[in-house]
Amino acid sequence: MRIYIFLLTVCFTFQMRAQQVPDWENPRVVGINKEEYHSTLTLPSGKSSCEEIVSLNGRWKFYWSPDP
Repeated sequence: MRIYIFLLTVCFTFQMRAQQVPDWENPRVVGINKEEYHSTLTLPSGKSSCEEIVSLNGRWKFYWSPDP
């Protein structure tokens, strides 16, 4: 009977430790601080007239430093 109680205690101890995984290591956590999915309902032909859509095409100026 003592062995049974000991094994039961050990199993519960390991089970409690398994549930205390940090969020960044937990594969079940995928949506902290994320917005809900939504669509803009903008047609591709109306992208040029939409003020909410910003095009990132063009020249970009970057400064590369070997040691920040």
